[in-house]
Amino acid sequence: MPRSSIPPMPPGAAAAPALIAPKVVVEVFLDLNCPPSRRCFKTLYEGGIIEAYKDKAVQILFHNVIQPWHAVGAWMHEAALAVKDLQPSAFYPYANKVFDAMERFSDVNTEEMTRKEVMAALIALGVEAGVPRPALEERLALQGGSSGNKGTATTQAVKWACKYHRRRGVHVTPTVFVNGLEASEVSSAWGVEEWQRLLDECLEAR
Repeated sequence: MPRSSIPPMPPGAAAAPALIAPKVVVEVFLDLNCPPSRRCFKTLYEGGIIEAYKDKAVQILFHNVIQPWHAVGAWMHEAALAVKDLQPSAFYPYANKVFDAMERFSDVNTEEMTRKEVMAALIALGVEAGVPRPALEERLALQGGSSGNKGTATTQAVKWACKYHRRRGVHVTPTVFVNGLEASEVSSAWGVEEWQRLLDECLEAR
């Protein structure tokens, strides 16, 4: 019987399939409703870092961090984790689309929206990323339960994600760990050159 306290696989979304055993593991803790997180993700994803290092024994992992002061942040991450569970290869394209649309999910712009309306917008982005709508809708449908508060088929994944970043002591986003230790020098203001320098130094030190 599955244990709710133990996830079925290691946490985090890998940026690319591991073609060789990683020598450097970069864990990037990001909030989908955070402008600095968006800058960091865009540098890695659109700036070409992920593509350039996927064959160089560097593994990049995206960890979801829900920041409770962003009112709809939990729903954004829940939808992203549903995408990850259904179609892992769509996770990064989906995260990119959500970051592009981040202003749509601000406190002000969602103040008059219901959960169904917010989820419909998030599901639409998932469909654009290539995830079948029926499967995503099912994964994010409220289950009710005797308490009326059972959540969705993705709620447990949300709990695991929260537990993981809490155990790692992550509060601000982005936070980056390299080979298990926090790399406090990494900044959301970093561009491609800074990331290249860090990763190259780590690889050369092996």
